[in-house]
Amino acid sequence: MKKTLAAIGVMWSNPLGLLGVTLTTVSGVLILVAISIDILGLSLNPYNALVAYIFLPMVFATGLLLIPIGVWVTKKFWRKSTEEDIIWRIDLSIPTHRRMGVFVLAMTLVNSIILSVALYEGYHYTDSVEFCGKLCHSVMKPEYTAYMRSPHARVTCVDCHIGSGASWFVKSKLSGMRQVYGVLAGDHNKPVPSPVEDLRPARDTCEACHWPEAFHGKKLATKRSLAEGATPADPLVSALLMNIGGKNERTGKYEGIHWHVSTANTVEYLASDDKRMKLKRVRARRPDGKTEEFVKDGIEEPPAGKQWRTMDCIDCHNRPTHIFEPADEAVDSAIFNGRVPADIPGIREAALAAVKKDYPDGTARAGIERHLFETLRGKQPEAAAAREADIRKAAAALAATYEGNVFPSMKIGWGTYPSHIGHRDNGGCFRCHDEEHKSDKGHVIGQDCDICHEVMSEKTKASALDDRIRKFIK
Repeated sequence: MKKTLAAIGVMWSNPLGLLGVTLTTVSGVLILVAISIDILGLSLNPYNALVAYIFLPMVFATGLLLIPIGVWVTKKFWRKSTEEDIIWRIDLSIPTHRRMGVFVLAMTLVNSIILSVALYEGYHYTDSVEFCGKLCHSVMKPEYTAYMRSPHARVTCVDCHIGSGASWFVKSKLSGMRQVYGVLAGDHNKPVPSPVEDLRPARDTCEACHWPEAFHGKKLATKRSLAEGATPADPLVSALLMNIGGKNERTGKYEGIHWHVSTANTVEYLASDDKRMKLKRVRARRPDGKTEEFVKDGIEEPPAGKQWRTMDCIDCHNRPTHIFEPADEAVDSAIFNGRVPADIPGIREAALAAVKKDYPDGTARAGIERHLFETLRGKQPEAAAAREADIRKAAAALAATYEGNVFPSMKIGWGTYPSHIGHRDNGGCFRCHDEEHKSDKGHVIGQDCDICHEVMSEKTKASALDDRIRKFIK
């Protein structure tokens, strides 16, 4: 006796098929709800978005996969467990099969649309600032905090860390999977290592917006400070005329600071340490094709097999986005901006000492306030009593400054991430320009100040500056 069964109808007549239909239906509805919330402008928090656009599509796809597996298992089981001659077929001349076929085709179309939209949203979610900065909150909080106050706060993380193209996208996602596991397992570095290894060359990312061919001329740079008794009304000012350089349109030659990254020259180096602070060898290839190598004695040779690095934007602009301020500059900024009242006697010295102390997470406000009161009351008790409200205001502002630069849980303090712009604390330019890197021709990498800038004034009171310079420091 022959018995005809429609394979289509078996999808929900077995446990696996039922489970697949259930998973697909429930996850599909939840995905649609999440998409509707986004369309209505009601944003999901990072963890809801993770579930909606990463976890639920995986459940949805698993459910779809279980349905044909269930049909196949049922088919094998029925063939072995019955003596009837079962014919598995789809016969569109049978009305039931026709209706079922139309239903399956319609659901396939609907499921394809749901899964495609979910995958599209998931792709964009994994490329979002929210995903990069907020999902691994404890690990990325320092970087996200610095990013949000940076000049690049409107540039997404992936524009700099990944850039365009499929190869770097795949490479970054595979690396990201390892990092997610490290966060979940608690096996990650504290602090996050810098510089980032295997970061995409700046010519592929930074230069999409910043074009070295167009850098030229000079720029007046001023730096204000409240050291040595200066006041916000009359700060100490250092004024430098920076030789920005680049391609000189008149001569056609590259010059100035951006000579290092011009298309006509190539500068490479070998560092003996992972932080790229100890540069053992530097070599430069000039437009005429000649190459000269400079070596510094007293530094150990890099490990065998270490690759030469071609100098690019990131070697000087190493903190273009995740900028952590030095303590003195952070305190001065708070005073200049009026967040810390400048007329409280002795406030700068007390504030600088207060923020340089160590405070566990969440205790900076109370600790800084206590330190300010103890210090100021010890020096001028009457003035401190009269300015109690202002001192509390100063403590709140300094705590915000502290919490924006110091993250004890990630072992990040003042100076953990120095900037290589300039040569503060003998870093930056002085890694090469130290008069100690010598070539076999007897040449050295010079340290002449005028190579990069002309000093217009150095730590001069603003009131004593030339009128032509004073207008730039307001």
